[in-house]
Amino acid sequence: MPGKDWTSNEQRQQFRFPWVGIDLLYSPLEHMILSGVSQTLIQASSHDISLAGIAFDIKQPLESGQNLLVVIKTPEGDDEVMTTEVRWCKHLAAQQYRVGVSIISVEKNTVVDNKDSISDSVGHGIAVPAGASFICPACEQRSWFVLVGQQEGVPPPTIMPLYNCSECHTTRSIPSLLSHNRDITEE
Repeated sequence: MPGKDWTSNEQRQQFRFPWVGIDLLYSPLEHMILSGVSQTLIQASSHDISLAGIAFDIKQPLESGQNLLVVIKTPEGDDEVMTTEVRWCKHLAAQQYRVGVSIISVEKNTVVDNKDSISDSVGHGIAVPAGASFICPACEQRSWFVLVGQQEGVPPPTIMPLYNCSECHTTRSIPSLLSHNRDITEE
């Protein structure tokens, strides 16, 4: 990647967007096979997201190289289900870890129904970028998305930045934009 300082500890190849305190679900995969999903889905709290990966906070450590199924509820109400690989896991505080995963694949037409066996999440705060360039899901144009506000959730400090398209002026969240742009790059 041009201009990237490979001597630093930063190993990300794509910009990560703050996506703080939003609940997501994950489940360990064994040999890339999911079994007993309703017993093993665990709630986590998001930290940031990119086209290629996600960082989120959990209450137990995970091993690097471990495969996970990650489920994100999109603002449109759909589930985005991804097969991921744990790239790193670091201890933050007592029973709090941050894990970074790379996205291996996004599963299409997958339905996960599990609201019974979810454990507690953890949250935190972070600054958000003023804008970013994406292909807009509404007008299908490469557009500049400008920060217009943050949707706060319960419990605080959950934050979901909201951005307006410079072309059609629709409002979108980063998870919605990333999901749409991941779909485009897979085609």
